[in-house]
Amino acid sequence: MNRRAFRWMASFLVLAVAATARAQDATPGHRSATGAQDAARTAAAVETMPSASTDDRDVPPGPTVERAAVGVRLHRDAPATPAPEPRRADTKQNEAMMIVGGAGLIVGAIIAGSNETAGTLVMVSGAAIGLFGLYKYLQ
Repeated sequence: MNRRAFRWMASFLVLAVAATARAQDATPGHRSATGAQDAARTAAAVETMPSASTDDRDVPPGPTVERAAVGVRLHRDAPATPAPEPRRADTKQNEAMMIVGGAGLIVGAIIAGSNETAGTLVMVSGAAIGLFGLYKYLQ
């Protein structure tokens, strides 16, 4: 290794060690000052916190049967009768489309034995009609 490369490497090493030492010296003092400030803020926040019972109701202390319930609870102010379901449209046309689509699949399979192209075309169109009928039926 030549002298010039050695000098560059030594300079870089000295700068890296100096920067690391400086960072280690600055960190503990900074953290302790911040830690003291954080502790003071936390103590002040705890003093100004509202009490645990902010509810206006009179709640008896300790465990109760109502508090022991686990899962979904029934609200007492819920309406007694459920809302009516929306009116469903007539689905006879959609059912007919599904039947015609299924028949198209069967007829297309029969035709595919003699003429593959025509049978495939009838099967694809039957499947499309049947799926569209199913889509409209499920809406």
